[in-house]
Amino acid sequence: MDEAEQDLRHVHPSSVAALNPRMSQSAQIVLLHVDILTVLFNTFNTDDCVDLKACVNCARVCRAWNEPACRVAWRCARLFYLYYVIDPDPTKRPKRNSDKKPQWHRSILEGELYKNEKVWAGFLRYGGMIQRLYAKPRHTFDVAEATIVHTLLERNGRKTFVPSLRHISWLESVDWRGALLLIIPPTLESIALRIGLVARNDVQHIIESLPHTAREIHSIEWDYDDPPWNTEEWPHCPFEAGDVSGHSSLRRLTLKHAISIAELRGIFSQPKLKLEYLNTTVVGPDGRQINCPTTLKTLKLASSLPQTEPSLPPTRIRIPISAHFPFFEAIEPYEACARSPCLLSGTTSHNPYLRLRSTPSL
Repeated sequence: MDEAEQDLRHVHPSSVAALNPRMSQSAQIVLLHVDILTVLFNTFNTDDCVDLKACVNCARVCRAWNEPACRVAWRCARLFYLYYVIDPDPTKRPKRNSDKKPQWHRSILEGELYKNEKVWAGFLRYGGMIQRLYAKPRHTFDVAEATIVHTLLERNGRKTFVPSLRHISWLESVDWRGALLLIIPPTLESIALRIGLVARNDVQHIIESLPHTAREIHSIEWDYDDPPWNTEEWPHCPFEAGDVSGHSSLRRLTLKHAISIAELRGIFSQPKLKLEYLNTTVVGPDGRQINCPTTLKTLKLASSLPQTEPSLPPTRIRIPISAHFPFFEAIEPYEACARSPCLLSGTTSHNPYLRLRSTPSL
């Protein structure tokens, strides 16, 4: 994987080789047709190291192949791929999981190769091809890398250098404060966000600013990075409080951390949220009824309460009946009831604890 990743820096139009001179003219025309090339290179799975290297090699064949192959190679990338473009000394580049990365990041800053106009043009070209960006792995708090990103954003006039981005996976921490909302372009459709050690106000600011930065965002995956803080001082679920009126386009919400029954009610009571999919873990139950919004089609609940807890009655989940009945998956002590008479199955093959109960119109 490392060899293929390092080759990405050298995928540029100047890497041109002549086509086979014995190839027929008609064959050359077919292989130079941009639509055909786009379909061909789109078959590569660049998550696979073999396909990634093949795609990189194809980009070196000729100028006509370079653009479509390069777009596929850069379509799904990690943030450090872009560092290769501005690396002043590729011979000292550490391996992917090396503990020498902080030193490498500092050498990039000291080299200031990003100030070279030709290098910067190449950096923006590659950044413009990225549609899915995996920005930071878990438990990575590298001050030098954060400085690189802030420096690149300043170099670009505090504007994103990935303008075609559709998905981003990001770990927010103190050193990276403010970078995420500058990187996100209006084209963003989904985000997987882990929250590290940042202030409570910063968390709420991200939630409230996301829909204004990316108006078409429809999917959010939210989690906290092993919080060592006092849970009374930090929000578990920023979607049940504060101003989320801008999230009118949000349809899918995955909360990987546990929330309370009250927070779940808070999410469902937000009038501007039109969720169709919700997946989370709930601490409870409290014996009271929850009314699902009429837009909801899929609800997945897991309980952090031991199944041996006998003292609390089940929380009833009131589900609307529509032409497409919602998918409901939960483990005890949650049960579902419908708004109109119907017959619902009692269990699913993958979840023996699911209970669905039909009731008269409520």
